[in-house]
Amino acid sequence: MAATSAVVLNVAVGQPVIFINTTTDAIEQSWDFGDGNTSNDEAPEHAYDAPGTYTVVLTTSNGYCASTSTVTITVELSTGVAEAKPSTNMRGWLAGDHLVIEHGFS
Repeated sequence: MAATSAVVLNVAVGQPVIFINTTTDAIEQSWDFGDGNTSNDEAPEHAYDAPGTYTVVLTTSNGYCASTSTVTITVELSTGVAEAKPSTNMRGWLAGDHLVIEHGFS
């Protein structure tokens, strides 16, 4: 019986996810990442290009029968801003199509 998991279930766009095939006695496997990409690796790594919720399907075979397992991955946009400590010295502004946040200024 196919069994799958992922190291993380919530990631930012572009952040790789490591998938784990915990199936016993499988001699071949096929992954469908839910975004049009696939892999036949035993423990593939995949990064998503767009935010959304993706159902990843693992199909395994022991040579006699096939089995499937799914895991759901949520991909979110990332601000690219590291976590900042609360500060009263913080300001933000738009610079073209970017949001600039400055903290710790005098």
